[in-house]
Amino acid sequence: MCYNYFRSSLCGLSPTHLQMSGQRKVVCVTGGSGYIASWLVKLLLHRGYTVKATVRDLSDPKRTEHLLDLDGAKERLHLFKANLVEEGSFDPVVDGCESVFHVASPVFLGTNDPHADLIEPAVKGTENVLRSCARFPSVKRVILTSSMASVAFNGKPLTPDVVVDETWFSDFAFCVSNKLWYMASKTLAEETAWKFAKENGIDLVTINPGLVIGPLLQPTLNYLCRAVSGQHKWRSSRSTKIAKFVDVRDVAYAHIQALEIPSASGRYCLVGRVTHFSNAVKIAHELYPTLPLPEKCADDKASPLVYEVSKEKAKTLGLDYIPLEVSVKDTIEIATGTERMSRGGDGKVVCVTGGSGYIASWLVKLLLQRGYTVKTTMIQRKQSTCLHLTELRKDFICSRLIYGRRAFDPAVDGCEGVFHTASPISLSPTDNPQVDLIDPALKGTLNVLRSCAKVQSIRRVVLTSSIAACVYSGKPLDHDVAWYPLAKTLAEQAAWSFAKENATDLVVMNPSFVIGPLLQPTLNLTVEMILNLVNGAETYPNGYYSCMDVRDLANAHIQAFEIPSASGRYVATGTERMSRGGDGKVVCVTGGSGYIASWLVKLLLQRGYTVKTTVRDPNDPKKTEHLLALDGAKERLHLFKADLLEEGAFDPVVDGCEGVFHTASPVSLSPTDDPQVDLIDPALKGTLNVLRSCAKVHSIRRVVLTSSLAACIYSGKPLNHDVVIDETWHSDPAICKELKAWYALSKTLAEEAAWSFAKENATDLVIMNPSFVIGPLLQPTLNLSVEMILNLVNGAETYPNAYYRCIDVRDVANAHIQAFEIPSASGKYALTAYVTTFSEVLKIIRENYPTLRLPEKSEESTYKPGQVSKEKAKTLGISFTPLDLTLVLIEFDENLLSISGFFWLKLKTLL
Repeated sequence: MCYNYFRSSLCGLSPTHLQMSGQRKVVCVTGGSGYIASWLVKLLLHRGYTVKATVRDLSDPKRTEHLLDLDGAKERLHLFKANLVEEGSFDPVVDGCESVFHVASPVFLGTNDPHADLIEPAVKGTENVLRSCARFPSVKRVILTSSMASVAFNGKPLTPDVVVDETWFSDFAFCVSNKLWYMASKTLAEETAWKFAKENGIDLVTINPGLVIGPLLQPTLNYLCRAVSGQHKWRSSRSTKIAKFVDVRDVAYAHIQALEIPSASGRYCLVGRVTHFSNAVKIAHELYPTLPLPEKCADDKASPLVYEVSKEKAKTLGLDYIPLEVSVKDTIEIATGTERMSRGGDGKVVCVTGGSGYIASWLVKLLLQRGYTVKTTMIQRKQSTCLHLTELRKDFICSRLIYGRRAFDPAVDGCEGVFHTASPISLSPTDNPQVDLIDPALKGTLNVLRSCAKVQSIRRVVLTSSIAACVYSGKPLDHDVAWYPLAKTLAEQAAWSFAKENATDLVVMNPSFVIGPLLQPTLNLTVEMILNLVNGAETYPNGYYSCMDVRDLANAHIQAFEIPSASGRYVATGTERMSRGGDGKVVCVTGGSGYIASWLVKLLLQRGYTVKTTVRDPNDPKKTEHLLALDGAKERLHLFKADLLEEGAFDPVVDGCEGVFHTASPVSLSPTDDPQVDLIDPALKGTLNVLRSCAKVHSIRRVVLTSSLAACIYSGKPLNHDVVIDETWHSDPAICKELKAWYALSKTLAEEAAWSFAKENATDLVIMNPSFVIGPLLQPTLNLSVEMILNLVNGAETYPNAYYRCIDVRDVANAHIQAFEIPSASGKYALTAYVTTFSEVLKIIRENYPTLRLPEKSEESTYKPGQVSKEKAKTLGISFTPLDLTLVLIEFDENLLSISGFFWLKLKTLL
């Protein structure tokens, strides 16, 4: 996913105007070497401002070098020494400035002398800066960096129905009585600022950010960066609290907007996301599992309730908050040095040919992001063709993009690497294929390589070829004329021949159809093909579409350059061999109309399998219509009626199959008068009946059984935050009975019986143990776990104060197929993508469906979650779908149908 951090459309300004909006203007930034201030200086220089910044010690390179290295610093950055508590110290700095950003203020949470360490520098420093500003009429506006610490600490309860906004003020006495010294310092400093501004007629705007995270420019790490990198011991209370996160780039940007927008006034609360601190740790765990991050909360208290911070006023500054996931990733990369790949280009110069193209534009973007200096070529440098590249310079705040003409000698001179992507792409008929396709591809490639051969600094050339240069190998294909494949084939052959003769280190990328978001203003061929289908086409091709995402391809190019051992050709396609791994194979899916089974049938058909599936009643359209409507169903889906409790009922279904997926089993957490009949017999006897049928068929090489995490967690072991559930866990039937956990008992007994039968009959059995399965439905009836969510959005007054182990249904279905297709798969697989709170689930739903009536209060609960290991599941190649994407794909249709006074929510997939 791509995030446009700094958008040119704000305030009606053109990209050029916005980028250089500070030309001939002089501003002051206090505390310029700090975290927020460094980014503020960077952005101000980027926009053309002349910046006068203060630092404590001009001779300390840790405070100055990163500032002096910024683009534009040599010409427009002036550093001054100033002392916050010394009156008049800022006079020479603010003299001649149009605006002042007062950022300097001590930030730390622990002190033995709060007055000297925090309160005095914050309050006196603010007074001294404002006094200096009042002396110079040139100063039109002052932007003060305050904090949410001066907003939310007033003793008011912070519950889910509360929305904190700019009308809130922290209470100094409350902060002092609770020894919240940093909060006290920011509160008193802001009060002082507003009083002084009113008395002296100063145009003052305050920015109140929450917990600021994101990449650092300065060489010293702040508290959060030291914590996530394992260089700082986590405070015992930190992981048990609610945090108000905001990215440092958003904060710096908001400061400048508060200056440039004339109507900006008052205070601005800046919080991108309010969430439990453990969720940030969870994101870090997901991204970097080897980091020394805390595994448990500091205490066993119930998770605090999440409240909201209003974004309404901040939106008037044009803010589009960077997602927390991006902020955490960028923070950790800088803090731990794990950014070698993401910043692997620092100080390196590379060339990208055809820079305005689809793949090349993304390649340029990622190279800039990694710190490379990029020289790129295009036929002619028109504004319409290179505007999006100019935007990249703004987006990543760099001046490393250099344009070249068609002659490649000057373009590749001084480069370490060359990415040759420029080549015409067309599958349309042509009157002159030699001129339109072959010559540009063949001669263009040789011209680039000849230029590269003259430059000794070039250590590798990465050539963008095509899968079209692979598949036309004499094997029968459906195309009569294949000029584009011919052009790519001849160009690649010539490239390999040249590389061999000239000892050029050449790597070739052979992508399939490339799709994904566009940076350039013009359509590329493959995206245009998709748009044609959704733009009124009557029919679609009866064929297969081998494709990959443009961002993956661009990243693959960079990896091919940066990894020393990369060599030869790389066929790049997102729909790899596994996507058609079922060609000619017959498998069985029991309970095919169910939630997981429906998706399993869908994916199996997609992969080319012939599927025999069982349903209770083939004449019931609710059980069959959604299956019969699947792609490939007409040719390769066969429905059978079968009863779980009838021995031999599955014999005709599994006959002739290579694999059997037994998913059929009743699912219910509701009380039952007869758990033996309603749950245990169908699960236990049904499993044995299916396995007995399988044992009669020699062609069956593996059975994949859908069990549940419920067959693992009722083991008598304590479930705390530091406990990790894995495949060695097995539920105890006695405990299940004692707790009347009948569903868990049914799954436990069924799984035990399955393992016993498999051992006695030499059946190759693999068991999947998913937690709550959520995501889009194919069938017209609700499943249990999605229904639980719907109950929350359908008028519930409260939500459970508990944790929710969940996984996307598509990941579960894919895991089943991987467990069948990977020969080494064996045993059990615990499948859980996230352990999260119900409040977090509701927050995601609320953000995407703000008009839904959602519960604001939580129920009492002593439930403790326990984490679930993903290590074994990863061996199946599973890449878990993000929770927010899973929930967004459950579309809560607000055109509700009223049936007997009860609302039904129609769920549909967004595929």
